[in-house]
Amino acid sequence: MNKRILGGLAAAAMLAGGLAITSAGVASANNGASDLCPSNTDGYGRKTDTVGNPATVSYTAPPGKLVAGYCVKAGTTTEFVTFDPPVKSVTIDHEAKDSVSHYSIRLVPAPEEELNEITPPVLTASYDCVAKSASYLLLPPPPSADWTAGEVIEDQDKDTFSVDITPKNGNYFPTSEEGDGSITLTAQYTETTDCEVIVAAPTLAAPDCSVPGSVVPSVNPNKYTWSNEGNTFTATPVKGVRLVGQTVFEMNPLPKLTGDQCLVPPVVDVVAPIAPTQATREVVSAFSPALPPVPAGVAALPPVVPAAGLPATGIDGTGVTALIALLLTSLGGAALFASRRRNVTI
Repeated sequence: MNKRILGGLAAAAMLAGGLAITSAGVASANNGASDLCPSNTDGYGRKTDTVGNPATVSYTAPPGKLVAGYCVKAGTTTEFVTFDPPVKSVTIDHEAKDSVSHYSIRLVPAPEEELNEITPPVLTASYDCVAKSASYLLLPPPPSADWTAGEVIEDQDKDTFSVDITPKNGNYFPTSEEGDGSITLTAQYTETTDCEVIVAAPTLAAPDCSVPGSVVPSVNPNKYTWSNEGNTFTATPVKGVRLVGQTVFEMNPLPKLTGDQCLVPPVVDVVAPIAPTQATREVVSAFSPALPPVPAGVAALPPVVPAAGLPATGIDGTGVTALIALLLTSLGGAALFASRRRNVTI
């Protein structure tokens, strides 16, 4: 309900029934039956009997009300005090001449201009992924001349922060619907895992006969860096990153290879055969002697194998051809000699 409406209702109730003012040493109340203060003075509420020498009453008007005056009756003495303009608080000091003094306070509605419409603060919330915790911010921060803030409460089930804000006297929040003018601020936050990174474990490079094996750390410089001590490798996150899972790795690289597996076999040079050219063949043919005719009854000799078809022996094509020609000539002479000997024998 609007604060102005509440103030008006309170004023009507005070005018009709009066207000009881209490202080230390209250003896009794006459419940309005006495006219110790003039009965024709409108706005005075119920009288309050006090005992004390001196008697002191301090009073602050409720929201929407002001003190316009008060009256005091002590024995045969009556005192009237008025305030123009009305005030928010009063202190009544009176030395009682009798054993009983009577006080009444007169309240009037506060003028509209006395109520100050104020803007409530703003509550925000955020979640820190690295710290895995939520936080809030109230701006402007307390304390404030216009309002008071209660305890900020976090609800982890709903991921929210909330706080009650109450306006101080003379102020009100236009959005308030509560009797004391308080409002409740609520801020939501969202949990996130965007900063989480899993570290890729280092790998081992295989050794060979020249170098030992080694450790190869994974490369992700935008998320984490590596440090190592001996064979212990540790991943450290960069700012804004939280590493999850294993971050320390014990690595044992293998030593350099040795023994028979590192022996080097001898290298054997292989000479490729050189095929004779057509010019070489023509020269060999020109200098080779003509073969004699094959005698009757002697089987024909096998054809001459071309030099290109012979295996490589380290002798070039010309030498091979000459040797073959010499061999064929010798075979032909032997055959002729054998034929003549057979004829003589017969």
